[in-house]
Amino acid sequence: MSRFNLIFLLLLIILPGCAKGGKSVFRDFQGDYSIKTLSLHSSSSGEYLWHFKGKDILIEGNDISGKHCDVEFRLASGRSRVTGDSGTLTMDVSMILSGNVKYEDGDHLLMCSRLHYDIPGDKILVPGDFKFIIIEEGRTIEGHYLTSENNFIKIYIERIDKMSLEVDNSELFR
Repeated sequence: MSRFNLIFLLLLIILPGCAKGGKSVFRDFQGDYSIKTLSLHSSSSGEYLWHFKGKDILIEGNDISGKHCDVEFRLASGRSRVTGDSGTLTMDVSMILSGNVKYEDGDHLLMCSRLHYDIPGDKILVPGDFKFIIIEEGRTIEGHYLTSENNFIKIYIERIDKMSLEVDNSELFR
């Protein structure tokens, strides 16, 4: 893609969102596009909301799908980061990541193979096996099917397979 075409494409994406006072830039964007590498930032009233990075990106309406996804977002409790081998972000609504998924927020580390995240409701769903580390308390929980709300204030675990009170620090820096 030539430099002119890339700039024209970016203007098509950005300008409709600017005209509507900073609403989602893809709301009026029609068409499907493929991009090798993409880095997007979202903010509202000058406040940072989220940052998405990925490769081999496909944009279909409000959905952004790609490989090697890295999403950082701001919650009332601070910043969180989710990475995965592949994923789909539906603008300001939800995110699904799969393959070596890692969720980190400074207090918690969650590792699994698939994670669904409801952005406005701050809800996490892990439909399979997981390893959850509560860093400050030094607890590790391994199990199957986890749901969480409000930054892990409410947690539901269908099955606990293993629980320990000591955290292996090597888990934190993989």
